[in-house]
Amino acid sequence: MQSLRTLGRVLTVAALTLGVVAAGPAVAASAKSTSALPAGQLILCNTAGLGGAVATFPGRGGWSTTVVPNNQCATFRISGSSNERMDVYVNNGNRYVATTIYNGTVGLTAQAIPGPGLVAIPG
Repeated sequence: MQSLRTLGRVLTVAALTLGVVAAGPAVAASAKSTSALPAGQLILCNTAGLGGAVATFPGRGGWSTTVVPNNQCATFRISGSSNERMDVYVNNGNRYVATTIYNGTVGLTAQAIPGPGLVAIPG
């Protein structure tokens, strides 16, 4: 009886996992189709709660965006036609969060989140 109960739990967890995986692409496809950004547009949002967020571009000599305050978003026009490294910092540029790729041909929405962490969604 114990092994049947354990098997039932494993199958339930497996079914729930498959349901989440199956639902994932549909949600992603839906979000992508409704949130197309113009080329050259970076939207940087800051919900990390750790001071202002900043995106820097090492390949552009360390050029960075202006500081985006907590619980706000800012839009930046940044040209480019190839993949380039983008580092995100919080605490007004003093605490590294994450690195992602920015490509001006598709744009990017990036959100600093508590943890801290980063969610980045191309065009």
